[in-house]
Parts: sequence; C-alpha cells; structure tokens
Amino acid sequence: MPRPAQWTPTMEPSRFPHDAPTLSTGRFIVMPLAPPMLGQLVELLLQDEALARGLAWMEDKSHDGAHQEARILECQYLRGNVMVRGIVEHARSLFVGIVVARQAVHGIELEVLCDSMFANQGIADEVRTPVSEWLNDNVRLPMAVRQ
Repeated sequence: MPRPAQWTPTMEPSRFPHDAPTLSTGRFIVMPLAPPMLGQLVELLLQDEALARGLAWMEDKSHDGAHQEARILECQYLRGNVMVRGIVEHARSLFVGIVVARQAVHGIELEVLCDSMFANQGIADEVRTPVSEWLNDNVRLPMAVRQ
C-alpha cells in the first residue's frame, strides 16, 4: 500500500508568480506591482473615502486603516498569496486602481478597486478580461478541499 504524501520543509506551497507581464487594453496598462510601490499606491487608493465606504472588508476607514490594509496586502504579496497589478490610464499615464487576484474555494477571485473619480467608466470589466485570461493560461493553484 502506498504511503500518503507528507509535507516536508523542502516542498514549496503554491504561490502566485511575481513575474507576470504587463498587459494592455484599449484604454489601460495593467502592470505588476511590487513593494514598496505596491504599498504606497494601495495606501493612496484606500484613502479615497468614497471607495473605502464601499469596502466591507475594510473596517477602519481612516488614513491609519488604509496604511494598515496596504501593509497587509504587501505581506500577502510577499508570501505569494495574492497577485497585485496596477491600472494605469494610457492617455494621461495616470494611476487609477488595482486588480488583486486571490485563491478562493471556487478558483481564483479577482477584485478590481478604482479611485472613485473613475467610477462607472467600465474599468473593472475592461481590465478583468486580460488578467483572467493570463491567469487561466499561466497559474495553477490547487483547489481547496471540501469536507
């Protein structure tokens, strides 16, 4: 009878890659972010009061709360638990938001956060497609086991 596989310190857990390419849509560049730029841009984005009000997972909506959430996302990125990409508008070379990919029970979950001054412009729909396609073609994470 074969022995079950056991975790050993030499086995690498599944991770999101840090070497994802820059993607482009008609209006936007979707580029990889890494610390320290990742933390700075996420903190700036989460200080948008209108955006923060709509984020149920962000309990502390203050500047300190934005700082704390940015540091948490940086740590998750460094552990390979998330992939974070910046959204930059082509025309003005302006940072408008982020895309965060996380492993979820059903597969990979994408969350698109945009500065409130860019609300209702279809940004999430436009950037979700190339990011989803790249993830589907390049990332294999194990599904969570249901018991």
